[in-house]
Amino acid sequence: MEESILSKYGGSSIADRSGLEQIMKITADNHQRKYIVVSAPGARYKGDSKVTQLLVKLAKTKSSQLIDEIISRYEAIYGGKCAEMGVGEALKERVNENLPEEIYMDALKAFGEEFNARLLAKEMNAKFTDPYDFMFVSSS
Repeated sequence: MEESILSKYGGSSIADRSGLEQIMKITADNHQRKYIVVSAPGARYKGDSKVTQLLVKLAKTKSSQLIDEIISRYEAIYGGKCAEMGVGEALKERVNENLPEEIYMDALKAFGEEFNARLLAKEMNAKFTDPYDFMFVSSS
């Protein structure tokens, strides 16, 4: 039985297009790399905001300007795949969800990782697997 490798990339590893290309190269160079986990896009330079920071601000303000900024961060990495995957519409739906405050914040922050993973899978012509398909999370 061949071993499989799970690779985890933090936000700074996938903050821009060159980081995405590096992840794709690392994955292609070793056929055992079968699973990839990514964070939300990180800061691109000193003083830049991480996407998660923008999502936290968005949860508090529901600013359309922040929505545009977040979408443009994904577009800088993935280009036309964002429109194809409906990133803007999905983010607006998430912002407008009627959830208890703590759950709302978590759901909005989770958007960063979720859509980075969905877009990466699309870019790599790979299968996105929703963590809900194989994990159970409880408060106990």
